[in-house]
Amino acid sequence: MGDNAEQTTAKVDPRTRLRYTKASEREAVWFLGDRIEFILTGEMTDRRLMMYYHESHPDSQPPLHEHEVEDEIHYIIEGGITYWAGDEEVTLYAGDSMVLPRDLPHTFRSLPNVSTKWFTITSPTNFEDFVREMSEPCTVDGPQPGWEMTPELATRLNDSAKRHGITLLGPPGTLPTDVPGGTQPVVRG
Repeated sequence: MGDNAEQTTAKVDPRTRLRYTKASEREAVWFLGDRIEFILTGEMTDRRLMMYYHESHPDSQPPLHEHEVEDEIHYIIEGGITYWAGDEEVTLYAGDSMVLPRDLPHTFRSLPNVSTKWFTITSPTNFEDFVREMSEPCTVDGPQPGWEMTPELATRLNDSAKRHGITLLGPPGTLPTDVPGGTQPVVRG
C-alpha cells in the first residue's frame, strides 16, 4: 500500500460505557445538611461528568465559592433558588436551569419556607470527591434534621475545598459583591 497506507485506529465500543442507575439503588448522603443522591458518578463516566439529585432545606446556602476545575449545571425540579454569580442575581423556579462556569465566584440560596429539589451535572467530576469527603450517609429521607454549620465543620469544609480545587470566598450569606473582586472571573496563570 506504500507510504500513504491508512492506519487503523482502535475504536472503543460505546456499549462498554453504557450505564444506568435505578432510583431504588441510588446512594444518598447528607452534604452540608442537604440530601444528595448520586445518579451518575465519575466511576460510571470515566470522570467526564457527574449527575446528582439535590434536596435542600429552605434558605439553604453554600459559602460563596469558585471552582477551579468543573462547570456546574442546575435544573430545578421543585421550589426555587436565587443565584448570585459574578455581578448577576436571578431567581429561578421549576423548569429553569443555570450554568455556573468554573472560575466564576458564585453562591445560591433556596427559597424560604419551601424545600427545593434540583438536578446538578458537573463536568468533569472532581466535585464528587469533595461532596463524598464532606458527606455522611442519610438515615432518613429529606434534608438532614437539625443540621447547622459549626466552627469545626467550617474548618473541615475549608480544608477539603482547598484539596479539591474549590476556593471559599466567604461564609454562607456572603455575596460576590461583598468581597473585593468577587464579581470578577478568576484569572489563572
